[in-house]
Formats: sequence, C-alpha cells, structure tokens
Amino acid sequence: MENLQKQFYEACELVNIQAITTRTAAKIMSVVMGMGNNEQLIYNEKCFTDIEYIKRHFNIEGGKRPDEKFVKMFQEYAHDIQSHDFIPQWASKLFSERYNIKLYR
Repeated sequence: MENLQKQFYEACELVNIQAITTRTAAKIMSVVMGMGNNEQLIYNEKCFTDIEYIKRHFNIEGGKRPDEKFVKMFQEYAHDIQSHDFIPQWASKLFSERYNIKLYR
C-alpha cells in the first residue's frame, strides 16, 4: 500500500496536480503538531506517507518559503486543537476515516 500511495504522490508532483487538498493537509498537520504524542501517527504507513507528501508539496520542510494558504489554514486548525481540552470532532473524524486512528489526549 505504501509504495502505491507514494508512487501516486510522486506522479501527481510530476504533473503538478495536488493530491491532498490544502484544507485536508492543514488539518492533518495541525493534528500531528498538536497531538504528536500519539505513536499511531508515525507507525501508520498511510499517515506517514501523507505527512511526507504534505511537507514536500507545501514547502514546510525547512529552508523554503511555506505555502501561504496552507499556513493560514494550519494556524486556524492548530489553534482549534490547542484551545480545547477535548479533541475537536473534525480531527477525530478525519483520522478515524482516513487512517483508522483513534486520537487521544
């Protein structure tokens, strides 16, 4: 699965097609940054492959200027995660449906 997904992302990059929407990418990365204590986020191959793609596509690896639209959305979702003692419904639903990961604090 990982190789196929990775190949798909590489093909999308070659023809300049965005494989993950900016909004979904911002949501994923805000959860990763806000709840990085969940080992499932790293050990889930699909999640890890998505994270690697997002870092490359939206220029958030370092040494590059990040995508401004992504940064704005990321800040909004990160604020939503950090400002509550509970996990926002959108985050639980996204990670459950996309990766079969149950988020916890």
